[in-house]
Formats: sequence, structure tokens, C-alpha cells
Amino acid sequence: MNPALIQAIWQWELRTFFRRPAHWLVLAAAVLTAACATTWLVALVARQGLPPRLDDDPIRQFLGPNLFLVGTVMWVAPLLTMNLVADDRRRGSWELLVTSPTPLAEILVGKFLAGWTVLATCLAPWPVFLLLLALWNGRATWLGGWIPWPAGAGFDMERGVLLGGTLGLLVFAGVLSAVGTLMSAWSRRPLMAALAMAGWLGLLLMITLALSWTGDGRTPGTWSDWLRPWALWHHLAEYSRGAIPVRRLAQQAVFITAALWLAHRTCRWVDGGPR
Repeated sequence: MNPALIQAIWQWELRTFFRRPAHWLVLAAAVLTAACATTWLVALVARQGLPPRLDDDPIRQFLGPNLFLVGTVMWVAPLLTMNLVADDRRRGSWELLVTSPTPLAEILVGKFLAGWTVLATCLAPWPVFLLLLALWNGRATWLGGWIPWPAGAGFDMERGVLLGGTLGLLVFAGVLSAVGTLMSAWSRRPLMAALAMAGWLGLLLMITLALSWTGDGRTPGTWSDWLRPWALWHHLAEYSRGAIPVRRLAQQAVFITAALWLAHRTCRWVDGGPR
């Protein structure tokens, strides 16, 4: 692996991304959704307070599989990853790219890192807004109240919840980018890549719901043992509880590596080339 070549592909993909007005609209919509979820969190805590059970804590659920976050990922991830490879095939630039001196592996890793960066950017407002709520208690005292200024602590939350939830979102974005790279490598049209990615996300959501209906799949020796490694939303909930599951991190690192390897093999099969 040549880090310089990977960095060049990564930078090129990011420049291409930010040149498209539609992608700026996607980013704006992701930020707006996170802001709406933050408003919902403030209203919920102000009305009911923090519950005694940690699993019912809305602050923990904010960085976990809540309705706003699930809805955001279900449409943002397919739209932002579908162009990684398939769009180059559609425009005819993929053949020029793979016949260049840059190896295919470096090309795919650079595109994967670009997709990871963009997806992480879309999910970044969630921990940022939560951090603001932890620092700011809602008072606005400067210039007649137009500039909010922290005047004491805001929400009382554990530091581990914020750190664990942020790490979970970062790893989550990496898994989505790896699968999006694979789906885009398999497709010749971006729309097909988006539909395949949306179908994969829908399947994972169904698996997570099935485990939730059986008590989060915590009963050992049952059929849920086969589904638990695929319950990506269930994994995100583990991070949002403030824990950093090292075993889960290793599993997801292996999954990302396997997805990129499959994307490499898929490109060779679809393109029919020796690389």
C-alpha cells in the first residue's frame, strides 16, 4: 500500500464531492435532522427528567438507534456511497483510472476513506450537539440574549457516554462506507448501488428489531447467537451505553477489511480485467 497514492485518491474524491450542490443539500439535511433530534431530547428531559433505568436514558439513546438517527442513515448512506465506483463507470472515467499506474487496491482504499470521511461528517453533529448541551445550560446573556454563552453546566451526563457514542458513530460510518464501496463496485449504475445499499440497511434493521423482540438477543444458546454479529444497530447501542467493546471493535475491523477485499474481487470480476 502506498499512502501517498491513497491520499491522492481520497483528496480527489472529497473535492469531487464538495463540488456537487446536491451533496451540500444532503449535508444540510443531516445537520437539520440532528438539530431536530436535539430539540426532541431537550423537550423530553425537561418534561420527564432522567429515568432511573440507564437503558431508558434519552441521553444514551440519543447516540444510539433512535428514530432520527436511523432515518438519517437509511437515506444518507446510500446517496453518499453510490457514486464511489459506479459513477466513474457511468461517466467512462473508471477505465482510465484502473489502467493508470495506481493499483486497484489503493484506488478502493482511497475511495473508502473518502466515503468514511463524508459519512462521519454527516454524523458529527450528533455528538457535537450533545457536547453543547453538556456545556451550556440554556442561558443567553450577551447582547440582549442574541449570543448564547455558557453560564454553568448543562445536562448531567457521563463522559463515557459521549466518548463511547462518538466512537460508535465513527466505527459505524466506517462499516457503512466499506459496504457502500462494495455495493458501488458491484454496480454499473449509481442507482443500483443505492438500492443495494438501502436493501442491506433494511435487512440489518430487521435483524436488530428481531433481536430486540427477543430481549436484545442476550439469551445464550439460541438462534439469536447467529444474528447478533449482524445486528449493526444493536452494536451502536452498545457504544452509546458508554462502554468500548474491544471484541466488537475487532469484529468490525475484520468486517471492513473483508468488505474491501470483496470490493477488490468484485471490481476484477465486473470489469473483466487482470487487475
